[in-house]
Amino acid sequence: LELKDKYARTVETSRIKENIGAVSSLFDDAVLALASLGYSKANVIKTLDKIMKESAPDSMERMIKEALRRL
Repeated sequence: LELKDKYARTVETSRIKENIGAVSSLFDDAVLALASLGYSKANVIKTLDKIMKESAPDSMERMIKEALRRL
């Protein structure tokens, strides 16, 4: 039973790390895309942070669309 609990926690931790990595990659890609359009990197990061806190977009496309509305 103890090993089963440890395994379950390890699996859950791995899933969380994968999700964090995916979100981080999505965020970084969105920053680069918007900065390449000429927006200030500082403003882009600030805007994307707000978007991520309000609602976690599930795709870079949605994240960028929302950021473009706000920038």
